[in-house]
Amino acid sequence: MNEVIEFLYNDLACTGKGSEHRQTRRLLGVGVSLGASVLGLYAARSGDKNRLDAAVSINCHFDTKVSSEFLATKFYGFYDYALGYFIKDRMVKTCAIYDKMCEKKFPERIIGDQITKPFVSVSRDIINIAIQTGGWDCREKNNEYSGLTGKLHQIQKPFFFLSSTDDQFFGPGVIPYDEIQEHIFLGVSRRGGHVGYIEGGILPSGQWHTRPTMEFLKFFSK
Repeated sequence: MNEVIEFLYNDLACTGKGSEHRQTRRLLGVGVSLGASVLGLYAARSGDKNRLDAAVSINCHFDTKVSSEFLATKFYGFYDYALGYFIKDRMVKTCAIYDKMCEKKFPERIIGDQITKPFVSVSRDIINIAIQTGGWDCREKNNEYSGLTGKLHQIQKPFFFLSSTDDQFFGPGVIPYDEIQEHIFLGVSRRGGHVGYIEGGILPSGQWHTRPTMEFLKFFSK
């Protein structure tokens, strides 16, 4: 993603190298995996008030219920716990800060020792934490709030979603073929995995998803 990051910073956000040359021309967004979902939800909820002129989401989960059920069963739950461990490793310190902020006004949302368990899965433990911190009383409400299913019609700015049918985390069932509308461009690859999109055969030479991403961003940066 270095090419995309350099374009957003050097070519779009700056007139030259360095932050002293910042300018406001076009505001674009790029999200990957969880960031892709957050970006999509922002675009849907803000509608025509979206501050971004265009956006790209790579491997968005779209549907919380469908993606978490797929993750829980794929390879007997291996990816569910592997991803859970990855998230847990990055949440331990921030959870302590979060709990400190909540202890007076929202004690019922404190995470406590839930994130310190030896084994953490996304489909059960991380989603239960999301339900608690979101103030929901059931999983269904969290699924509705955190998913994009049924909301894509609310997106009113150009948006490119790139997904792969062999995404080992979310699976092919989340791809919203029947919800595409005039502001959405959906790209689907048979091969790509979860934010992989490797090219080069036996000896990988790079990731090809940066090319359609850059083409889309450059078009809407004019």
